[in-house]
Amino acid sequence: MKKFFKLQIISFYLFFGIFWFTMFGMDNVYSKSLYIVSTAVLLYLFMNFCQKKHHKTNLILTSIFQVIPDLLFIMKEDTTIIDYRAQTENDLYVKPENFLGHKMQDILPEKVTELFNKHFAKALTNQSLEVFEYELEINGQRKYFEARMAKLLVGNNLMLISREITEQVLNQEKLEFQSELVEQSLAATNVINEKGVFSYVNDAYVKMWGYDSKEEIIGTSPAPHCVDFMMPQTIIERVEREKESLFSFKARRKNATSFNALMAVKYLDFKEKKFYIGSTMDVSEQEKLIRQYETMFNNSREGIFLHELDGIIIDVNPYVEKLHNVSKEEIIGLNIRCFVKEEDSLKFTNFTKELSKKGYVELEMELMKLDGTLFFASIEAHVLELDGREVVQGTIRDLTEKVHTELLVTRSKKIFESLDEGVVITDLKGSITEVNKAFETITGYSQAEVLGNRMSMLKSGIQDALFYQELWSSLKNDFRWSGKVYNKHKNGELYTSFLAISTIKNNEGEVQNYIGIFTDKYLPKIKFKIR
Repeated sequence: MKKFFKLQIISFYLFFGIFWFTMFGMDNVYSKSLYIVSTAVLLYLFMNFCQKKHHKTNLILTSIFQVIPDLLFIMKEDTTIIDYRAQTENDLYVKPENFLGHKMQDILPEKVTELFNKHFAKALTNQSLEVFEYELEINGQRKYFEARMAKLLVGNNLMLISREITEQVLNQEKLEFQSELVEQSLAATNVINEKGVFSYVNDAYVKMWGYDSKEEIIGTSPAPHCVDFMMPQTIIERVEREKESLFSFKARRKNATSFNALMAVKYLDFKEKKFYIGSTMDVSEQEKLIRQYETMFNNSREGIFLHELDGIIIDVNPYVEKLHNVSKEEIIGLNIRCFVKEEDSLKFTNFTKELSKKGYVELEMELMKLDGTLFFASIEAHVLELDGREVVQGTIRDLTEKVHTELLVTRSKKIFESLDEGVVITDLKGSITEVNKAFETITGYSQAEVLGNRMSMLKSGIQDALFYQELWSSLKNDFRWSGKVYNKHKNGELYTSFLAISTIKNNEGEVQNYIGIFTDKYLPKIKFKIR
């Protein structure tokens, strides 16, 4: 500024002197004296005008920087700060004396100084506008700034305007982070604009719909991406009413194959423009699993029920309907305790407490059907999560037939053991699997001695191979045989017995075992031994 002011004074003297010499000359003392006085007066007036103008300019400049957040620095070629302006209300405001007369390298950290010097040299050499960003730690916080540096038209001074951009940088970082999250998301994300075409898709969307790049999709209609071409319009209309909604539909890939899509869509009004943001998942596998579960649920030979933790039934399978001879609708909403006898209430309470504690329990107890009929059942229950809440899934098996069968087996066992006739059961190869007490008495062998052995251990040797061939042939063709046999006692004595053999079949009608019943009571004893 001082150099500029000196230049103005020299220019004034030069031009005024030429003007005076041309007009009046310098031939006499009067002319010279008048020139000196005139020059002094005009110089005073000119300097007063320049000072007022400079003061006014200074006030205007100061006022400007009171309303904008920027910091202004005027620097010499060696980076010495000769002028500094800033908004006094600015959080970053520092008194001018802390800057004026100091060089930038004396104020800034070494790393930032290197950056400043680099752009400072370019601005001086190339007389270009240099724009760059830098960061400083101020009061323990990281602050970001944008600097604009240029050489002034007068002299070799440089002007630097610095503005804080911390909020913009952090917002940009946040936006980039969120964009990266969207890009890396497993969910296919897309944005439809108010024209009804794609304005954005992420990589997951491109992959899910089988396209090669985003460019193939952006700017096109979403209609070909659905089996039902009207689905996008349906989605837009509902979302405009409800602002956000969930849709399940058949999606169509680029290669014309389809998949089950579940899409969450949200409406966004941004700067008076409409956008529809969708996030989609391929739920084909989940729906396949659901169908498999429903098939097992509906066709299970056991009763399956779901109820809340407080016992309210929310679903049952057809087996439970058949068990109680009522429809599902008549059972849903009832409390599971309505199937428990009053005298078993405490037992069932302990059952539910154990379920809450362990998450899984099982027991057998007598239950009550809705018509009051009692039946014995096996119950298994475990706690699982459904739609974000805990529920109980249980299976119930009617044991009435099993208990009846076990009772028959018990009775049969008693009869089996109390018979006077010997009873032997073998497998299909003729190996002994079970005998009764009478068998032990007649043969002299204990059960432990004969189990796993073949019936041939009792042969006397009197009946030949043809006899046994005919016996087995009869069993295979007629499933029974009866006749007289000669067997050998454990002590070596021979005895005659009447033997009846029949087959035991399973539920499919296949022969599973052979059972033989024999007695020696009504046949004459043989009084000799084979030597």
